[in-house]
Amino acid sequence: FSLGGLIILLAPEGVSVWSWLRELLTGHGEAKSFGFTAAGLISYAAIICFVEPFYVAGGFGLYLKRRTDLEAWDIEIQFRRLATAPLLRGTLGLLLCAFVALQCLPRQAVAAPLAREEAVQRADDEIAKVLDHPDFGKEEKRRFLRLRDQEEETSDFKLPEWLAWLKPFARFWGQVALIVAESWRVVMWLILALLGVILLWWLVRHALGLKRTQRRPPPPSTLAGLNIRPESLPDDIVAAARALIAAERLRDALALLYRASLSRLAHREHIPFRPGDTEGDCLRRVAATGSATHGYFRQLTRSWQALAYARRTLTRADAETLCDGWDRTFETPS
Repeated sequence: FSLGGLIILLAPEGVSVWSWLRELLTGHGEAKSFGFTAAGLISYAAIICFVEPFYVAGGFGLYLKRRTDLEAWDIEIQFRRLATAPLLRGTLGLLLCAFVALQCLPRQAVAAPLAREEAVQRADDEIAKVLDHPDFGKEEKRRFLRLRDQEEETSDFKLPEWLAWLKPFARFWGQVALIVAESWRVVMWLILALLGVILLWWLVRHALGLKRTQRRPPPPSTLAGLNIRPESLPDDIVAAARALIAAERLRDALALLYRASLSRLAHREHIPFRPGDTEGDCLRRVAATGSATHGYFRQLTRSWQALAYARRTLTRADAETLCDGWDRTFETPS
């Protein structure tokens, strides 16, 4: 159970340890059989147990070898052994180690100081020979742009000693004035850029005759609670209204005339009605456009408001008059 808990704790996120153990024990899924899986695990563990000690020992041996080469541990160990021996034995051992060390040194080490002195003396001549080569000593002029350092203006004026306490305040307000001046300069450049964009826009739109085409919004489908879509109206508006008048349905006839008027004004004359407009709003929008139908539409609107809201009576003659007026005002072009 402890080993199982350790496996669960160390398992990566998203790996189902329980499903893996179930497949291992039952032989389903990727594990074909318990014996095959167990043999594979045992062989893998045996190989690791056999190879791992040699691997660790070899790596540690390489580490010790490198440390011995870099820090001369073997010589240090010999000196420590001599330090614990008697004085005479230690002296003889020290001389022997020194003799061995001298013999191990390369022969050029003895002549190294002399060679170094000669190289130092010849250094100036060698450097001069190298610099005489065409690749060295060539002068080249290059031009490039960089910001010029602003030299501080010097002034002979000095504050009296009794006004020296004003220097920090003057320096502070000078920095404030500099910040304000730089800010205003940036603002002015932005204003100039904006004016340039506006001028360019004006030239493109007016001087070059490129005007932006504005798409009219589609007319609303209902106004004042009435359906004004053309497909909802009969083909012959006046004939349908007269049929309703003959059937003594004066309210329905007037409603048909008013709906048809709104539909004609919205879809043919493109009056900019809005979905939330009332009868009064529709009348004001028709008057604002200067439409020739304004007079009849005002009469029709007043009659509809009086019949629909004020519950006033409408005579059959008045309804016939409105039908005649609608035919004259909204006559369908041939």
